[in-house]
Amino acid sequence: MKVCITYTDLHSPFFENHFIDSFPFEEGVSLIVKKMPQKCKGGLFSEGWRDQMIEKQKFINENLLNCDSNELLVFSDVDVRFYGNIKDDLTECLSDHDIAFMKDHNSDEIGKCGGFFVLKPNDKIKEVFAQVLKTLQEFDSNSPTSFQTSEQQTINSVLNKRKDVKWKYLPSRYYTHGLYIEGIRNFSEENQAGLWWENKSDEEKENTFIVEDLKVHHANWAKGLDNKLELLDFIFNKKERGK
Repeated sequence: MKVCITYTDLHSPFFENHFIDSFPFEEGVSLIVKKMPQKCKGGLFSEGWRDQMIEKQKFINENLLNCDSNELLVFSDVDVRFYGNIKDDLTECLSDHDIAFMKDHNSDEIGKCGGFFVLKPNDKIKEVFAQVLKTLQEFDSNSPTSFQTSEQQTINSVLNKRKDVKWKYLPSRYYTHGLYIEGIRNFSEENQAGLWWENKSDEEKENTFIVEDLKVHHANWAKGLDNKLELLDFIFNKKERGK
């Protein structure tokens, strides 16, 4: 199994403080890391965001084309912390499917997370990610990036049309706090602003639900470097306190 990631100078604190600090260098798992030029100067959907995602998709396509067809690949964002070995668990989770995603939204239409997934590098999957890259490159480069023209929406849109691809969600131990709405005051289906980490009160943060069998935590549903680092630290420290 190969775990493949990209990151930039801006995201070095994620890599140094959480990702590499917790990565499970178990037998049969190798890590491929590529440091990318900094095309996105700010946070979510800011100027250069889609260009950064295009570079990431080029990396994904390159690894799909240059891998052993019998080897499982994991693609992960760098704002991730591991909580134990993953090889056997991800292999069992994927089973006879082509690809399995962390779920990061309660809608199945857009819930396939572009920030953590495991796959078999077969022809169908290569076609899917070639189309994702092509679609991102075809968006008007002068138009602002929104969720509708984002990497995640594009992955979901392409896969929703590919009925021949067997996909599934990873279990909840591949975790994001953004799936859990219990105790959040500012939440409705029409206005989900309360799910974002930086919009939670201290009380809401302290009461954040964390799965007991946590394997991987992805710090999405948080905007900006400081908020993501706070979230990663919070989950880690709370798990440590619970031991």
